[in-house]
Amino acid sequence: RYSWTIGTRGHLYFTERSFIFHGGFDSIAIPYSSIKNIKKCCIGRGVFPFLPIGMMVYYEDENGKQKKVRISVMKRAIWMQELADKAGITLQ
Repeated sequence: RYSWTIGTRGHLYFTERSFIFHGGFDSIAIPYSSIKNIKKCCIGRGVFPFLPIGMMVYYEDENGKQKKVRISVMKRAIWMQELADKAGITLQ
């Protein structure tokens, strides 16, 4: 199990079976097998996000519905690759 602290906002956890984000108001656990894609994104308030520190995780929920979650993380390339390796997908 790997853990990484995101400032004071939350934590990322990489377990044997799932990726977990626990932060201020949100907690989400996504099984690696349901992750379909991971992309870079920008984070920020308002209409125009401008901080290039986000990653968007696209996954399928337990009902088969396509979902996505945006997570703010420093050194995102490292964490995107770690997540892609565990999910068995290739980054584009």
